[in-house]
Amino acid sequence: MDAGLSLIELIKALVRPGSMAATAKSGPLQEGYEEGGPSTIFALACIHEKAPFVLRQQLPAKHLVIDLASREKLHIGGDDFKSGQTKVKSILVDFLVNLGIKPLAITFYNHLGNTDGKDLTVPQQFSSKKISKSNVVDDMVAANPILYNKGSTPAILRLSSMPLRLIGKSALDQYVSEIFIGRNTISLCNVCEDSLFASSLIIDLAIVTELITRIGYKTDDIEEYTPLHAVLSVLRYMLEAPMVPPGTPVVNPLAKHRVAIGGHLYGLCGVAAAE
Repeated sequence: MDAGLSLIELIKALVRPGSMAATAKSGPLQEGYEEGGPSTIFALACIHEKAPFVLRQQLPAKHLVIDLASREKLHIGGDDFKSGQTKVKSILVDFLVNLGIKPLAITFYNHLGNTDGKDLTVPQQFSSKKISKSNVVDDMVAANPILYNKGSTPAILRLSSMPLRLIGKSALDQYVSEIFIGRNTISLCNVCEDSLFASSLIIDLAIVTELITRIGYKTDDIEEYTPLHAVLSVLRYMLEAPMVPPGTPVVNPLAKHRVAIGGHLYGLCGVAAAE
């Protein structure tokens, strides 16, 4: 397929005649996105094949893909795996803010090997990664107007390509917080291989996603069983920038994600969810 195709042309090439392309006559389809990245192509191909899709990377034209998945009653989840650093951050920042301690700056210095470091030297890729990293603390900041002014965020990201790291990553995270008549700095050093973290996440995501495809519900107003919403927000325990249905607030603290996925499983067993 020609990489220069517009996203509209990609959709017409991927979807069945008379299906999504025929019914999507309004909304994002008419906005004319100029480019579709590889992740968008894979997402549309999965929708075409009636398969769920979980995003490994940030997705261009996300609202378009969600719209098409909803029309076809298929499932989609994302973005980006939540492995080591992000899990620690979602726990630590939540802990500090709930104590009334204000993180002033959260700085991430990453030395990346393999293709990650090379890819993230591209401005567009770096910008996408920076957004997903900073978004992890956004709801915690927004929920505490006493500590933070509206629109402020403490997250700062620095990335460097280091081929000698091969498939590994070296990371230094610093959390600078304001405390009584002074400041406190927490420094964390992490040396790892992201692929080792990601391998278990892939298995968990595949199992949970497949389970959700089996679930249907109905109410007194619905005659036939209906699948759950196309956006699998229940997967957010394992994803860095969790995708949620339009108009739904994003919740990032890891403990709440675990409660959410546990609540779903309790409900499927007909057991009252634990608090």
